[in-house]
Amino acid sequence: MTDGTHIRVAVAEEEKEDVLAPRLGRAVKFALFDLRGGEVRGPSYRVRHDNPGEACDHHAELAALLHDCHAVIAGSVGRHMAQRLQDLGIEAVATSERISPVRLVTQYLAGTLARVPVACAGDSNQESQFPVFAS
Repeated sequence: MTDGTHIRVAVAEEEKEDVLAPRLGRAVKFALFDLRGGEVRGPSYRVRHDNPGEACDHHAELAALLHDCHAVIAGSVGRHMAQRLQDLGIEAVATSERISPVRLVTQYLAGTLARVPVACAGDSNQESQFPVFAS
């Protein structure tokens, strides 16, 4: 990436800071990081006001929160959610890494973030496969 590139990456978090949300659709808040001039800056935060985890109209609020992001990172991402975000030009990234959000973003930008496949939509067992650890 060139120095003039501006990229925004969101990390889905639980209510506690620095804890990666195990499922994107149930994330309560998002830590936003900006890459400007080769430097990662942030986080700033955006919080959901709908009811995460319950069916909502195509995750409209979630899409609105992430509208200016290049990518979003979470513990798992359902297939339909990933497609919805891809249609909006947002890459959904699922990872088993349990490190600080800034390190997740740094590794993502470097292309070294360990990824897991996008989950099957509605697979409630995804949470148990990816325990949450605070860094």
